[in-house]
Amino acid sequence: MEQVNGQALRDALRAVDLPFTEPARARRQAEAARDSAGAPDVVVSVAEHALGLVCTAKGKLPEADQHLRRAVSVAERADLARRAAQARGSRGYVLTLSGRTAEGLAEIDRAVVVLDGVDAARLRMQRALVLAEAGRFDEAATGYRQALDTLRRCGGDQLLEASIRNNRSTVRVRLRDWRGAQDDLERAEELYELAGHHGRTAMVYQNRGEAAVVRGDFPAALAA
Repeated sequence: MEQVNGQALRDALRAVDLPFTEPARARRQAEAARDSAGAPDVVVSVAEHALGLVCTAKGKLPEADQHLRRAVSVAERADLARRAAQARGSRGYVLTLSGRTAEGLAEIDRAVVVLDGVDAARLRMQRALVLAEAGRFDEAATGYRQALDTLRRCGGDQLLEASIRNNRSTVRVRLRDWRGAQDDLERAEELYELAGHHGRTAMVYQNRGEAAVVRGDFPAALAA
């Protein structure tokens, strides 16, 4: 049962949001929370999840997988089904980046029945990411739409909506939906700024540049 409140858990949860914005800060916060005296299983699991995301952001996939597997095992041992499912969602994407797409989808599908609300929207985004990596762009586009619909029904989340739209833009480019991709990128940039995650706008600029390359607009790509 998850019964812990307190600074260590708040720091670990904050660290989960930071890896793609401030990875060094995310690592410091996660390690400090995990290594704090008497840290309960929920804090250790969330901190390991954050460290897995830090390694993902840095392209250290084997290390990311180690942290995420630890996050899952600690959560399951403590009967923290939601925390385990959250970590499984992130691990599914890491497995896909490592060339293990079928395993990645299976890991995400194990988490589907556990999560709802914002967590469910995030998981739908992660599944769409896996489908996009596998080149299944139509399915990925449907997954991103479902993620946004789920997020809207549960009241929204600026940071997650920005990430869904930023990721969906790459699929829309592949499907030659230039207007849709541009709309997603503009909205993602706005939401990242509103959420205070200014560093993530770099990913928006990168995706904007890649879209321009596909269109053949190389000056725009270089400007982005």
